[in-house]
Amino acid sequence: MRDLFEEAGIAPRDAPAPAATGPRDLFAEAGLDVQPVKRKSLPRLAETAAVPLVGPALAALGVEVDARGIGKGLLSGLADIGNTLINSGTKAGADTFAGVDDRLGLLPDRVKRPRAGITNLVTGQAPMSQAERDNAARASALEDFNRENASPWFTGGRLAGNVIGTYPVGGAISAPLRAAAPALGPLADALATGGFRTGLAPTSLAGRAGNVAMRALGGAGTGGASAGLVNPGDAGLGALVGAVLPPGLQALGLGTSALGVGVRRMLTPQVARDAGAVLDAGGYSTADLPMVRAALTQQGPRIVPEPPTVSQVLMNPEISQLERSVRNAPGGGPALLARDQAQNEARLGVLDSIAPVAGDLPAARTNFGNTIAPRAQAARAEATKQVNQAFNAVDPMDDTRFFLPIAEMEAAQAKFLGDGTFGTGSKAQAAVDTARRVGTEELPAVTAARMPGVNRQGQTIVDAIKSLGGLRVDSRGAQELGGEIRDLRKAGNGVGGIFRRGNGQSPDTLAEAMHAQGFLPDADASTLFNVLREHASGNKRFAMGADRGNTFQAGLEASMGDAPGAEVIPKAVPFQTVQNLRSSVGEAAEQARAKGANKEAAALDRMKADIDARVDAVARGQGQAGEFFPPDIVAQWRKAIDMHAEKQNRFARGPQAGMFRKGGDGNYSVEGGELAPKFFSPRGSQAEDIEALRRMGLGDDVLDSLKSYATTDASRKVTAGGTLSAAQYNKWLDSHAGAIRGLFNEGEQARLAGVGQDVQRAADALGLGRATGSNTSQNVQNALGLGLLDSRAVNVLASRTPVVGRFTGPILDALKESAKRGKAGRIGGLLSDPDALAEAIAQLERTRVRATPLLPAADALSPYLYRAAPVLVSGR
Repeated sequence: MRDLFEEAGIAPRDAPAPAATGPRDLFAEAGLDVQPVKRKSLPRLAETAAVPLVGPALAALGVEVDARGIGKGLLSGLADIGNTLINSGTKAGADTFAGVDDRLGLLPDRVKRPRAGITNLVTGQAPMSQAERDNAARASALEDFNRENASPWFTGGRLAGNVIGTYPVGGAISAPLRAAAPALGPLADALATGGFRTGLAPTSLAGRAGNVAMRALGGAGTGGASAGLVNPGDAGLGALVGAVLPPGLQALGLGTSALGVGVRRMLTPQVARDAGAVLDAGGYSTADLPMVRAALTQQGPRIVPEPPTVSQVLMNPEISQLERSVRNAPGGGPALLARDQAQNEARLGVLDSIAPVAGDLPAARTNFGNTIAPRAQAARAEATKQVNQAFNAVDPMDDTRFFLPIAEMEAAQAKFLGDGTFGTGSKAQAAVDTARRVGTEELPAVTAARMPGVNRQGQTIVDAIKSLGGLRVDSRGAQELGGEIRDLRKAGNGVGGIFRRGNGQSPDTLAEAMHAQGFLPDADASTLFNVLREHASGNKRFAMGADRGNTFQAGLEASMGDAPGAEVIPKAVPFQTVQNLRSSVGEAAEQARAKGANKEAAALDRMKADIDARVDAVARGQGQAGEFFPPDIVAQWRKAIDMHAEKQNRFARGPQAGMFRKGGDGNYSVEGGELAPKFFSPRGSQAEDIEALRRMGLGDDVLDSLKSYATTDASRKVTAGGTLSAAQYNKWLDSHAGAIRGLFNEGEQARLAGVGQDVQRAADALGLGRATGSNTSQNVQNALGLGLLDSRAVNVLASRTPVVGRFTGPILDALKESAKRGKAGRIGGLLSDPDALAEAIAQLERTRVRATPLLPAADALSPYLYRAAPVLVSGR
């Protein structure tokens, strides 16, 4: 008995170890000093007996020990065995327990003893002997004692007394067999150990089967004897348990640690056991518990406020695979899916806190278009007004004069659009033609004076008119000339022959021609008719009253040689004309560039530079005679030019240019919902596009509206399930990096990046450990397993047993389904909440610390589990 406690790690005090002959000797062997006591001193004995046995172990668990109740139960358990031996009528039992009832106070002081030999008149039975009457009184007193002291502590002590008292049974029944038949030593070992071992180590299948059968036989013998010693009626049940338990436990792989595992599970709360399953799946040992708990509780500040899942914190492949399995297991997904949804809403909340996320992307586009368009139009109109005022103030009195650089403009045209070019150059040609038109004037040719009426080669004025086709007479002409034509058509000397109906020349044309030929002193038609009337009257050389003063002028001019012809000379133009030409040339250059006509754009740019150079030269006082551009006007002009350049930079460069340029349909090139993607886009010019928007200076409302479009666009980078996609969202961040830097401040950029990091961490955690058939997969299955309910043996017994299996199979399946759903739900809850798992780990740590003192004893006593089980089921 002393060895039993020493193996369990309980050190009794030193005492002699005589052979066990009765309860007193059994306690002495255990180091307990039990003296004969009266009824009133029984509590002291009980307390003295219980404290060394279970006090230290239960105290380590922080449990208040009822040592008095345990001691009473321990003695009651021993008394059960004594009663069995005494009632069996064996001499050994009578000798062993004679007088024990009085010492323990189990026999009343006054027991009525009927006279021997007198028949019981009530029952008709034969009178009891003195021994029978004593046994009945003792059994009644023991029953009263058990009822009066009933409690969990008392019952535990009583069971312990039963186990301790029956411990020598195996050795007692195996000794005669070992002595009589040494060849049956393995069977004797099986009897001595209650089926725990046989001393054999077979390797063949038949040998192992025989070994199992021998262990079952030994367990049955010892179990039946032990249970029968406590309660003779339970011998058969004890034999059955003793036969089944040893090989059954061995088949389940529990071995000598079964008792230790049972103790630990008994002391561990369900949530802590679930936490242990999670940690086991992740490959963590007991030494890792503080580290894992710290990782779960010390996560630091987060941009996305919603807590991560356990897999997102630990980034452990096994934990990730467990989480995926739990998500797919019945009952395991709700907590994790709820966490996913909460995280997604938190990420969208971060985006919304940066800039409001619109209900849909078209609405965000439209909102930006409606915000920017009226402000941009108003700002451009105001800028145009200020520029015009500045240019109008340059030369309000129209005092300036310039000669346009026409020759330089023609040289630029020849350089970039000379021989060999085609399909382009119309705008450059128009610029040169306009400069010639406004910057030059043509002096007409000098016509030599002629003597009026001079006959040229014998011609008269009538002959000259006929040579030109005659004088046209039509309805209009007749109406205008009236009677003059009627009179002349009747006149003589050939005058009537000059009239033609429907063809010929008009009177005005003939008057000019005749004046040019010297027949008329002027080009007036009335003079023509006067001369014709003179000719008709007979005066064929000179008209009546003709001015003959130019006769001498004509002679003078003739003596001077040929008269000068027409001549083109430069003409000074005012500043406004120069500015109009310069502006038109600049716009033409921009249009040519937009169409890809680079050579023409280069020619126009050079022309504009030539105009500026000419203006600069005049401003420096290096102009020609007739040019004028005083310094005060120059300064105002420079200011006006700068204002115009600023206006162009604000509104004519960047995506906004299309807002003010109309197409052939009369609508603006870019408007409404088309504007937002023009300014916030993944194009190579995205940074410049945002800068162009800022240059317009339309206010924070416009920038905020574009931010709202951007966050709305980001919020639409989702998976098929509708949650933010790590791949799409982070691709969006990368492709819009330049636009994001230009539009958002540093804090907003950090929050956008933080959302990307959070969703990427979730995706990485969910994708870790994607493998099957590995230790990881096995760990996951173990974590979600149901232990005995999942065992093949239980399934075979429940489902394939004839007749019974028809009822137990479906029941077992329903139990398993319910248990799996429950376990998956509990583990899913822990995986979704790092704080909950950390608290469960803390409970697990506390439980393991409290169970540590019991584990060596449990492991040491585990071989005796086989011996104790038949006794525990007998009569309890």
